[in-house]
Amino acid sequence: MTDAAHPANRARTRAAIWGVIPVGLTLGSVVGLVQLFILDAADYGESGVWDDVFWVMFSFGGILGLLTGAAAYVVGRRGRDDQARRMGMVGVGWFALAVLIVVIVEAVT
Repeated sequence: MTDAAHPANRARTRAAIWGVIPVGLTLGSVVGLVQLFILDAADYGESGVWDDVFWVMFSFGGILGLLTGAAAYVVGRRGRDDQARRMGMVGVGWFALAVLIVVIVEAVT
């Protein structure tokens, strides 16, 4: 617990930020992908602004999740912070899975 009498350790706070950023970007990318599937199921796919918005959300979230995830993994490895390393792997893993999903969807359609 953090209060005025016991401030948070600077290293723990910095490591927590490295864990939150890749996961947040990954979640944004997942939301974009889910919305793309919903728009496609409702026959609104590839016909409007929302398709472009969610495609950008999915793709940039994945790419930025990869970059920040790789950085979090390196920072976690150097600082021996297992949480930052695991959260970094979430961003990297989602990028790999997202590429696989895009390849499969493009092959099927």
